[in-house]
Amino acid sequence: MLPPCASIRFSRKGTEPEVYFRIIYITPVCASNSAEKIEQPVEIALGPKGAFENHNVGTIVREIRSDQIVSAVSPRSRNKKPPKELKIPRVKLLLQKAIEWNRQLETGEAASQAEIARRENLTRGRVTQILNLGHLDPEIQEYILSMPDSKRQPVVTERALRPIAIIDNHKEQKSIFSNLLSL
Repeated sequence: MLPPCASIRFSRKGTEPEVYFRIIYITPVCASNSAEKIEQPVEIALGPKGAFENHNVGTIVREIRSDQIVSAVSPRSRNKKPPKELKIPRVKLLLQKAIEWNRQLETGEAASQAEIARRENLTRGRVTQILNLGHLDPEIQEYILSMPDSKRQPVVTERALRPIAIIDNHKEQKSIFSNLLSL
């Protein structure tokens, strides 16, 4: 098994012999017989850092079973969680739903909030909470709809917006919303 680093150094009375190695080829073979072996060449260079470029290279070929997984990645690196993906903020999605549902109620596509609740498999109370986001000041709605995708939960959440959405005065909504953003 190869050491976890690309260079091995040791010092003995002023000399620093170095060993550099690299795997130049891993055969991707899908064998029907799991006992079948494949060859894996490994280049080894003895000498200073430029040994690969100077072609001072030896090759070792090792045989591995085709059903084995050979990895040069350390177990610590292999077990790391993948980086988080960017997500659309939930409050943005809910506001989009609120705008669409309000449009459906105005045009008659949906007869009532109860019909939307049945169709979306939500309670009528939850539908009311989401629809109330449509009562926010247009500038606040624009801010929410322009929020970028992110890995973290945004400061502006639906729960924080609920008390703001039930206020009728848009000026007061803006004031409370600006306080929310400054936290």
